Amino acid sequence: MSVKPDLDRLRWFAALSDRDDAPFFIGREAEIAAVGDICANTITDVRNGLTRKATTRLFQGAPGAGKSALLAEMTRRWTKDRTPSSPPLPVTLEVEDFEAQEKVVRKILDAIAPGLEKASRRSRSTDNESGISLSGLFGIKGRKGTLTVPRELSFYELAQMLPGKKWPRPVALMVDEIQTVQPDAVRVLRPLHLGELGLPIVPVLAGLGSSRAALWHAGLTRLADGAERGIGVLSEDEAMQAVERMLDAYGVVRAGDYRPWASWLAERSEGWPQHLHNGMAALAEELVRTGGVLREVDGGAVGKLEKQRRERSYGARVSNRMRNSRFLVGALLAGLTGADGETPPATDIRLDSVAAIDETERLVAENGHLSSGWRLPPGMDATAFFDHMVHRGVFHQDGENGPYSCPIPSLASYLVRNGAGMGNEPRRAERPAGQEDGLPEPAPEMPL
Repeated sequence: MSVKPDLDRLRWFAALSDRDDAPFFIGREAEIAAVGDICANTITDVRNGLTRKATTRLFQGAPGAGKSALLAEMTRRWTKDRTPSSPPLPVTLEVEDFEAQEKVVRKILDAIAPGLEKASRRSRSTDNESGISLSGLFGIKGRKGTLTVPRELSFYELAQMLPGKKWPRPVALMVDEIQTVQPDAVRVLRPLHLGELGLPIVPVLAGLGSSRAALWHAGLTRLADGAERGIGVLSEDEAMQAVERMLDAYGVVRAGDYRPWASWLAERSEGWPQHLHNGMAALAEELVRTGGVLREVDGGAVGKLEKQRRERSYGARVSNRMRNSRFLVGALLAGLTGADGETPPATDIRLDSVAAIDETERLVAENGHLSSGWRLPPGMDATAFFDHMVHRGVFHQDGENGPYSCPIPSLASYLVRNGAGMGNEPRRAERPAGQEDGLPEPAPEMPL
């Protein structure tokens, strides 16, 4: 019995933005295992009366690398699949929650003991502290079966109410966009990071390439060896698996060999999860048009739709400051990476921040009189502007003291094109014959 294409689900998938969670998560197994291991080791140490310091784990990557998807996948696995048998308990926080310990404590308490969290809230509406029964709660009993819950909760009170030795699972505190954390978060982050509480809590943070510097200002001056991981491209096999899963999930009739499609989308995506999602969504949109018949899909149409989606995501990534200094940005990227507006730079380019800042100052000195597009944004020097581009995902630092790279080659080309239009801006390369609108021809073996 043949399976009919699910056009409604294909239509739903095609309408997803590249900011939505990826329905077909693939890869990142080493990263997930690393978090699971540190959580398991932390609760073992706590139960043995030991202190494990610097448990924080940080995932850094450029926009579209799949950092949010990684946190979402860990949450999904550990709340639904329950693999391993005692997985971490994921608790999702917003960066703003680090304003006060109580915000974080309440979210943790609500996850591990929601009844106790509600009872403590009720106690705050009275003048006196309330006695809360802990009988049967994780097998914990306070003096004569009760424990006093203070009206204001801190990590200290959490440890008094629920000693770490009694926790059935470690807690993984999931925080996205950590690059926006403020310095006053030190009052919350530091005791968690240093393990001063005797609680099995592991902060799992994700953010852009500027996250490490933001955490330094927030009091986390040193992470443990191996605690910081870069999130980069998927392998070709992983990208192809994601396409295959989509075709399987939506019952697409595989007339002929579907693998050329998977290979073409994987290559076109440069292994970048956001690009891959855009390509898969473009394919889904064309599949809806053909009634789910893969052999009738127009490869040129898929390529054009994918390019439109990608350019929209890049447009959203470019800040007003970068847009106003677009000639400077384009020339800088062209000089540092060799991007010419059509051909992306190599993926293994390594950049020195000092050299990049010096080049920025040189370009401004030579061309700043021509247009505001060649000047630095008001109130910014070359160093601040470079940091701004790191924050926007144009550059990414490989490790705490490592070199910088341009992690998304086609973004460099986009910024060079965006900077074209003046007399001595980076020259746009001639378009190769036979290509329309800058799109590559579909692979010869692609079923059209």
